[in-house]
Amino acid sequence: MNVVDNWFRSAKHQKMEEILLDGHSQIYKYLKPSAVRAMFNQHQTGHNDNHKILFSLIVFEEWLRSQNSARH
Repeated sequence: MNVVDNWFRSAKHQKMEEILLDGHSQIYKYLKPSAVRAMFNQHQTGHNDNHKILFSLIVFEEWLRSQNSARH
């Protein structure tokens, strides 16, 4: 089991959903929300192993947030 799957099964699951599925997440300046939701759902149901992509998206979102915080 990988770290992302552990997060999905732990209390951090809600935080990951908030980051990946929130329509106001900054990653959506660059990505289609429907594509991210599809990857998230495919991973959740076991249809695809998208843990590397999902982890990268979370890191990207956190980086974008830190950049915006630094500017204000």
